[in-house]
Amino acid sequence: MSNHYGLNAHLFRIGLAEDNKCACGAGYHDIEHIVWSCKEYLPSRAQLYDSLRAGGKQPGVPVRDVLANLDVPYLLCLYTFLKSADVRV
Repeated sequence: MSNHYGLNAHLFRIGLAEDNKCACGAGYHDIEHIVWSCKEYLPSRAQLYDSLRAGGKQPGVPVRDVLANLDVPYLLCLYTFLKSADVRV
């Protein structure tokens, strides 16, 4: 929620990474990119979308908003996605 995490976008802001780009070359290496658009996580994202829709949730909601609203079912879907994709934030 504080926008502090172990991804290049944040690490670059605090001087611990050389750039803020994702290795896929298509965006900033931040949580929004990883969850919603990074092509490296496309197979896992399909399962995330299915889980969200099954729970009556819309894909694409900013992660910061999900955290702010403490939407536990949505957070569980995001957690499962990040864990299955082996993303460490």
